[in-house]
Amino acid sequence: MDQLSLAKSFFCIFGSLLNHIGDSWAGRFPPEISRSWSTVMTFADIKEDSPDF
Repeated sequence: MDQLSLAKSFFCIFGSLLNHIGDSWAGRFPPEISRSWSTVMTFADIKEDSPDF
């Protein structure tokens, strides 16, 4: 497994974990943090779909 695949796998696992934590703590974070996290996750999804990544 090359470094890029490893990084992507780690990001997916880390993202899922943070999503889970974020869901259970949703009311405790300011909306700005939640919004920026959603943006990061969306950007990661787009990058993963593009063949040149």
